[in-house]
Amino acid sequence: MDAETFILGPLAVTEMACVEPEKMDREAAWLKALGEVRGFVASPEGLWLRREDGSVAVCLW
Repeated sequence: MDAETFILGPLAVTEMACVEPEKMDREAAWLKALGEVRGFVASPEGLWLRREDGSVAVCLW
């Protein structure tokens, strides 16, 4: 992390399947979004993790 640059390294997760497919889809989307993070904006309202093009990959509040 350096002056609004934020890159996550390779992500590792356990290999555990959920009975409900929507939970697996949600996890896959979350991991994909985290892998696209290249920067951030932090404010009292929350933390926005941004892609290289500036679009928001993840918003945490």
